[in-house]
Amino acid sequence: MPIDLPHLTGKVDYDVKRSIDLLRQALETEIQRREELLEVVSASPTALTLQEIHSALSPTGELPLDTAALLNTIPPATTPVPVPPVPPPPQPPPPDNHLDVVIQAKADLVAAAIDLSGDCGGFEITKLVAWRLKLSEPTIGLLFKDTGTRCSEGGIDYSIDRVMYQNGVIVDVVGSAGVANVPQWNVEDAVDPIRWREPIQPAIPE
Repeated sequence: MPIDLPHLTGKVDYDVKRSIDLLRQALETEIQRREELLEVVSASPTALTLQEIHSALSPTGELPLDTAALLNTIPPATTPVPVPPVPPPPQPPPPDNHLDVVIQAKADLVAAAIDLSGDCGGFEITKLVAWRLKLSEPTIGLLFKDTGTRCSEGGIDYSIDRVMYQNGVIVDVVGSAGVANVPQWNVEDAVDPIRWREPIQPAIPE
């Protein structure tokens, strides 16, 4: 015969009564928890079937839908956007043409009977051009060169036929240096500005 715990009356032992009270509390707690779960389930939205999803997305059925795609939870692969290459910095603007200074420098050295033969002879023209232009062109100087044809003065190796500006622009001022010593003014691509050197005293006064 089942025992009606919620309505049990009469005299019982203390230990038995204590056990009954604890059991009654447990039952009440369980009943309350089940009622709360039922309320949560009742408030949850009803799960849609695939047919209902099809109808919602394409009511007229004109757009067939891929059922496998609807069930796929993996995001589609993305194609990385290519990063355009960084364009090289623009070349510095070309300096003014000073061919007249080069022509005059050679003429003055010839008149002073300065030997212009050989690598360091051609460098005498280049050196005088840089020295004479430094007042009007404060950034002009000489080009450091540690390989190939060069002339050494004061422990520094110089290009024998090119002057250089502090922004890296170089100018070829002597064609066939040390031989024909042809005055010219040919602007070339810029090089590393770290190769710039101060003008040095030429063989003749300004």
